[in-house]
Amino acid sequence: MADFVRHENRIRMASTDGRSVQIYELIHSSEHVADAERPRPGKILAVKWWKPSESSPFYLAVTAWIDQSVKSSLWKLQEGALFITRNDIPYLLGTFDIDRDGLPETLLAQEFDRDSFFSQRVSQVVLANNDLRQMEPKLLLPRQFTVLGSAITDVNGDGQPEVIFIRNQVLFIYAGSRQLYKSPTEMGGSVSVQRRKLPFAPGTGETKTAPVANLTHTRRNTSSVLTKIPITDHL
Repeated sequence: MADFVRHENRIRMASTDGRSVQIYELIHSSEHVADAERPRPGKILAVKWWKPSESSPFYLAVTAWIDQSVKSSLWKLQEGALFITRNDIPYLLGTFDIDRDGLPETLLAQEFDRDSFFSQRVSQVVLANNDLRQMEPKLLLPRQFTVLGSAITDVNGDGQPEVIFIRNQVLFIYAGSRQLYKSPTEMGGSVSVQRRKLPFAPGTGETKTAPVANLTHTRRNTSSVLTKIPITDHL
């Protein structure tokens, strides 16, 4: 799982293998130079860049699975280092570039549901006076929407953003509450999966498969150079 954002004349990449987070800046050639372990035990499900305003630093929204539940965190990238500014956030976190300026300014938080994994309750998170506050999303979202494995952009050229997401390996495109497209077959061959115990079968050891993010990306031949950004735990 990886996420990319443009910074000045470079591409900044955050990636995870589930155990650690790696930060790179892509310039001319490809070279792995650094990685860092998550300071708490658990499995990292997704990493998403967030830049709430033009003057703010970059943040990294890290969604993780800890103790059979979702516990996310928010990391701030400043002066070449990442600092954890918020921990144990009980939501799945996704970021989106709704204003289409190339930077993901919108952070959406989705409640975790023990039966379906993705709850229907989604809020928008804003940064005010160095504090996180929740509000109703500015964009109308369909009930099946997931903050991971999704995108919000204008795909039909009408000047308005459409919501694209994969739920149970089916691709949906919505304009507000109106469904524009539903794929007739399952999408993707590479899906991040989290297994958890069934809440209605305690002690059986049974597990339920919950797809949490689609990892199918178009591969591109990119020549890059990787600049190390150290990771600092600052609770």
